[in-house]
Amino acid sequence: MSDETDNHSSGSDNFLNSSKSADNAVLVVNDQGKVLFSNPLCQSNFSIFQEQSVVFDLEAGGIRVANEAGADDAQGQLIPYSTINEVEYFGAHCFSLVLDTSHLEHRGTELSSENILDSDYQNMPGAIYRAFDDSHLTITQVTNGIFTMIGYTPEDLVNNRKVAFADLIHPDDLGRVHSSRQEALNQNNLYEVVYRIRHLNGDYHTVRDQGRALRSAKGELQYMEGWLLPMTGERQVEEELAESEARYRHLIEASPDAVVYADNQGTIKLANPQFSRMLEIDENVDLVGTNVLQFLDQHNDAYAENEMIQNLVGKNAHKG
Repeated sequence: MSDETDNHSSGSDNFLNSSKSADNAVLVVNDQGKVLFSNPLCQSNFSIFQEQSVVFDLEAGGIRVANEAGADDAQGQLIPYSTINEVEYFGAHCFSLVLDTSHLEHRGTELSSENILDSDYQNMPGAIYRAFDDSHLTITQVTNGIFTMIGYTPEDLVNNRKVAFADLIHPDDLGRVHSSRQEALNQNNLYEVVYRIRHLNGDYHTVRDQGRALRSAKGELQYMEGWLLPMTGERQVEEELAESEARYRHLIEASPDAVVYADNQGTIKLANPQFSRMLEIDENVDLVGTNVLQFLDQHNDAYAENEMIQNLVGKNAHKG
């Protein structure tokens, strides 16, 4: 090994050792944006770890964490740096950055100083998280309970490493989630919203998300901190019943037979398109609420009418 290589290794080792105990959040990134080194302060304050990728925003004076697909697809909020220098790190041309933590130093009483990854929080049901208020709802910290809920590990979600949290929320519910957070920011900093989230296996589960906006002493937004809980009890039962009814209606409408259900007065409660075709009625005409007896031939006697009603309100549908 040459003296030059020895000097590179020695200098890199010294830099690494000093940075580990530094009071600054220090990051070393190669020319491709890959993180080669992240000291403890950088990891705890910004959740940036070795092997992740970042994208430089030189105009804004900061970096953004890239998703797993590559550094050209940056996600999450801008993380400003206070200094940036070109360095040689184990013989490779790199950039060393000191990330700006000034917005974290004076958080005031509104911003919790507790680490949500502490054991007490890890033992709570559901999942506790911190996230940015961006379009991806970027998770910066989340407890291990998230794996039980949706099948993704904290490492999968932090900084959108494998998937952005917003991409897991049901498309029909995403707007409501964003709205609840905006209302919190505009009013009392508190939010609560129920929505569906996609498990790793593809199934959607209903969760309750309740949290608050954490601000600095100057009133600047730092994080959204929330508690995700799986939905149980009456609300979930109602949703399951609604889903069951929807499946039932679909089966009735798809049936090749004419099917109609009515109450004991003959008022139609449900009729499928085949029933309308049998009566040669436009399928767009809603028959619900109509009395089925008006469709009987006028020559039918009372016995036939009564027989039809009994069939309609019984277990077997009357077929014409």
